[in-house]
Order: sequence, then structure tokens, then C-alpha cells
Amino acid sequence: MDNTSSSPDNLTTPTPSFNTKTPPPPLKKFNSTPSPIFKKIITAYLGIFVLMMGIIIGTQLITMQSSQDIRRQAIDNGVVLQLTAATSDLEPGDSLTVYARITDPRNYDITAADLTFTHSSNLTLNSIVKGDYFETPISEMNYPPNTDHANWDPSWDNIGTVLYNNTSQKRFALGALCDYCYLGEGETTPPLNSIPECGSTPPECYVKNTQGVIAVLTFNINGAGDAFINFDPQNTQIAALNHDDSVHDNALGNLEFTIAGSTSNCLADIVDNQGNLGADGYVNGADFDFLVNQFDAFTACSGNSCEADIVNNQGNPGSDNYVNGADFDYLVNQYDAFSQCVAN
Repeated sequence: MDNTSSSPDNLTTPTPSFNTKTPPPPLKKFNSTPSPIFKKIITAYLGIFVLMMGIIIGTQLITMQSSQDIRRQAIDNGVVLQLTAATSDLEPGDSLTVYARITDPRNYDITAADLTFTHSSNLTLNSIVKGDYFETPISEMNYPPNTDHANWDPSWDNIGTVLYNNTSQKRFALGALCDYCYLGEGETTPPLNSIPECGSTPPECYVKNTQGVIAVLTFNINGAGDAFINFDPQNTQIAALNHDDSVHDNALGNLEFTIAGSTSNCLADIVDNQGNLGADGYVNGADFDFLVNQFDAFTACSGNSCEADIVNNQGNPGSDNYVNGADFDYLVNQYDAFSQCVAN
């Protein structure tokens, strides 16, 4: 068995079915012994030290790329998703933290969430980390990685397992937590942490029917004006026991807000009268000449040339890494060789 971990992008797997066994109350649990093929799938994801039902469900979600797939269809009265953030008094240069939440699970026993986001051009997505939605107390687990196991991996946690995380694709997937020894009986290669195989009690996976945070996103604010962060309706899915299709609600709780603009025209004061970097209080010919000399609409700026990158492509204060027409237009509109510019 391969004990190394590979990325989901390089993993080719058959599309598994959603499990239809309803877990008994009071805890939401699912009992299963995985087939050899699924053991290989899980090994590739997690280095054989933990297996989750969320992986099985999540693998199906991740391998569905067609926007026409029936499992991407939302439903009425489904699981309610909501983006929340503190959006008052934001300005270019600020950082913004956004929470992707399940605010109403309805009556679904949720096993995994696969979320893709879109956002306005005056925002840059910096990171996505997992929330606490699938957190399960170790005291409630049949086979936790407790201190009796001297060699268990200290990086293991009990908050759920990331199935997919790609900031450039703006995509994140999280699956339910399972018992630490969920690989089951019959393994020819013992787990890396030397934990014994599961005993007579079947291992469990702990699905949820609660509110909570699936993911935490951080953004940089690059410019003023209207802004938005949305769930991508074609690439957002919630998996649940006893359901083959995604169970998220048709109405997605997206986020819209306004970023205040700068009242200063000193942004265009980029050099002094000798053409040296640094403001002199006037937007004049020296600033104009510097920008024209740095003008390159097709190559990203670097070093001192980025001083002329004063607005983004929407003309809002903030860099977009190019000295182009938007910067030229902004400076020309602020040009006044005889009056001092007005700072904030």
C-alpha cells in the first residue's frame, strides 16, 4: 500500500455512491467497513492514518466537474448557507475575514461540504482555512488518538478533515470526522502511527445536523466601490446521508457591501519636482513624466515602477500590478500644477 499522500488534483477515482444508512440517535454516526478500492483512495488523501465518511462523500463531490451534473442542483427548503463578515468602515488596504456558515441544517445529516466562491475584482482572496463545523469531542469517539497510543501523529485533530483546498480556484471542501482507526480489519500494512486495528466495536463517522462554520476566508481590499462575495451556484454542494443529490438550498446567502473611496487626490503625487520618488504636494508634470516612463499595460510592474500603479483597472485607489490606462486617466484627472493636492 502506498503510504504517501497525493493531491486530489492528481487522484483518479471511481465515483462512489452516497451511503443511505441512517445513523442511530442520539449521535449521528455511520458504520461501514470500506472496500479495498476505497482504502486506497483514503490512503492517498490522508496517508492512511484517518478515514472519514466525508472523504467517501467528498470524493464524489470533487470528481463531479460538469455543471450539468444533477448532483449540483439545489433544492427548496434545503441546508441554508450564509456568508457573514463585518463590512462597515472598510477602505482600500484593509483585510476582511469572511465566514462560510451553515445557519440552518434543516433535518439533514450532513457528511461533507464542497464550496466554491466568486468575488468582485476589488478583492483578493488570500487564504481559506477550515471552520469548526465537523468538530467532534474525542470523548464521544470509539477510537480516538488518545495518549495510550504512544506513536500517534500529533498533527491529527478532531475538527473535521479538509478534502480539498485551492485558493486560486477559490474552492474548499470539508468532510465529517471519523474514528482514528477507521481503515478497519485486514490491512496488510499497519497505520504509520502503529495504532492497532479496530476492535470488536465498529468504527464510526460523525455527521452533523447543527449550525456552524465550514470555512474562514481572508481577503485583501484593493479598491473602493461596490463589492461582493458569493457562493458559486454551479459548484457548491452539501452532501447528506440518504440523499444522492446536493441538499443545499436554492437561496444562497451571498455577501454584498460597499468599500469607501479615498477623498485624496494626492495619490497621483508620486514624485517630487526633480522626478525622485516621494510626494511634493503637487500633481504636476514631474508625476506625469514618471508615469509615462513606467507605462506598460501588458507587463506586471516591479520595483520602483510600481509607484506609478496608483489605481486598479476600475479606477479605484489600489494596486493591480500594472501601470496602464487606468493609472494614466486617474493622474490626468487629478493634474493641477499650481494647487496643492488635498490629502485625507
